[in-house]
Amino acid sequence: MGGLNPLKNKDFADKRVRQAFLYAIDRKSILQNIYHIPEPTLLNCLYLDPTLNPPDVHTYDFDPEKAKALLTEAGVDPASWGELDFDTYYGDQGSLDAMTAIQANLADIGIKVKITQMDSAAWSKKFYDDGNSTMSMIGGDGGGAAGGYGIGTLSSKNAWPKGGNGWKGYHYENAELDAALDAVGTEFDAAKRTTLIQNVCKIDAEEQPFINLWATTRYWFISDKIHNFVSTPGPGMGNYYKAAETWFVQQ
Repeated sequence: MGGLNPLKNKDFADKRVRQAFLYAIDRKSILQNIYHIPEPTLLNCLYLDPTLNPPDVHTYDFDPEKAKALLTEAGVDPASWGELDFDTYYGDQGSLDAMTAIQANLADIGIKVKITQMDSAAWSKKFYDDGNSTMSMIGGDGGGAAGGYGIGTLSSKNAWPKGGNGWKGYHYENAELDAALDAVGTEFDAAKRTTLIQNVCKIDAEEQPFINLWATTRYWFISDKIHNFVSTPGPGMGNYYKAAETWFVQQ
């Protein structure tokens, strides 16, 4: 995910600007050439699972001209921003390669960014405590264990210490999205719950409070001595249900 701080740059409060960033990034090329996924599925909202995406979900193919048009429509000149600090707590080469590709894509529509890879402690202080982060590449959570398919990431009423999903700077409030998330948390019928999650996805895809870049694939290796092993990944990324209390080792 990508975070754009509207308290550091007021233009980021306009969803057309956030959408422009996503149109400008060639996610398919990044996933194919950096993450080596031959036929990647592009993320529209927090959930990669196609059953959780409604038929009319807002999609974002690589379209730099559309990105430029949205910035113009919003009355924004990216040259006025100067060079944006694009930070992350991911210190690996793959993340740097992906961020470098994003940097080049954004440059093509007139947005200049400087990449800053940080250690987790320094980044957390900058982002959470100081609210001094302008643009970040971060992880999100769309799993069922995340308090209801994204409540911890998208709701303005979640329990983060700084209050709401903005911590101290990235705050985003949308009453419609909050209501949609609340509805998911109180529905136990599987079919109805899927429909409600699709509604969350539709709003999230349109609003892009955090830019939905891609979802990771995680692989599990387990000894054949372990019985009752359970691994249920979240439909987007992040949390999963593992039921470790039911496992046992076959001697």
